[in-house]
Amino acid sequence: PHSHDPSGAAGLRARAAAIARIPRESIPDEFICAITLEPMVDPVIAADGHSYEREAIEEWFVLGHRSSPKTGAPLEHTQLVPNFALRSLFSGAYLT
Repeated sequence: PHSHDPSGAAGLRARAAAIARIPRESIPDEFICAITLEPMVDPVIAADGHSYEREAIEEWFVLGHRSSPKTGAPLEHTQLVPNFALRSLFSGAYLT
């Protein structure tokens, strides 16, 4: 038997598919990634205190950027922290 891991890759794909069905205009800006301009599936908090889609901010760093995508200010580090609160708020409002 397979266990369901909503934080795993399959869970993220299912979450992304569910989010894609929500009309974009009904989603507040707080849930939108400043890089992709799309709703965040796997939001993380960067050193600037803002949340971004994990894949997008990781790619931002791979491309050599060390500044905030939102403000342009230098980032003190490239560590990312999962934003469970934002993810939970979004799920409660749109995915229940």
